[in-house]
Amino acid sequence: MDPKGQATGESTEVVKQQATEAKSQFAAALRGASNEGAAAEMVIAQAINAVLGAGAVKTFDTSDDPHGLIKVGAGFTETTEKGGGLWYSSITVLLCVEFSGSIRAPGAVTMTDTTCPPPISGADPLYPEGTPDVVAHL
Repeated sequence: MDPKGQATGESTEVVKQQATEAKSQFAAALRGASNEGAAAEMVIAQAINAVLGAGAVKTFDTSDDPHGLIKVGAGFTETTEKGGGLWYSSITVLLCVEFSGSIRAPGAVTMTDTTCPPPISGADPLYPEGTPDVVAHL
């Protein structure tokens, strides 16, 4: 492999690893917030802040991306059921996180790595966009 191609490949691998780490931090923050019984909107806000505050994200250059670095597909479902003579209501938060960006490297690498899963044929109607990365029950 030529030096330019090797540098581009190495840079791409670094970004892929950092995107994976940031996604992991997002999931951890989401689970932590949901365990505290926070409102659904607060859970998402805390999770996004955790990713934006992570050093891993800073490698990305989003100057050419009008939509920013992180795309979060979020959905809420609320169910109410009766049990033991009482009515219970629960909210389920579904999140799918997509990281995209570019880095300044030989060849101007552009990558979209940890994309949201594609829709699955005959999928559960609860997940019209595909299986979410994280499901939190509040």
